[in-house]
Amino acid sequence: MEKENNKVNVTFLIRTSCKMCRDMKEDVLNYMNGNKYINFRILDLDDKSIKFGRKNSSITPALWVNDRMWFAGGFEIKNFDNKLKTLLLERGDYHEKFK
Repeated sequence: MEKENNKVNVTFLIRTSCKMCRDMKEDVLNYMNGNKYINFRILDLDDKSIKFGRKNSSITPALWVNDRMWFAGGFEIKNFDNKLKTLLLERGDYHEKFK
């Protein structure tokens, strides 16, 4: 059984008030759905209850992977997929889902 801590942590920063964020959200959710190699969460920075250190200065949409910003201000899922495959290859975790 795969350990939870071996998963890639992915955080998608959005603002409900951001049209690009709303437009990208469905594509990101479809990609992440059922992906056993990813711990995924969405943080809506318009939500006053969200505690995020750089909340007021964060560019959205943004995709953070293992606490490092990979994309800010928009991205294509294909580019994310390619970077994720590279990361998984480097870790020795490239599996059938990504072939």
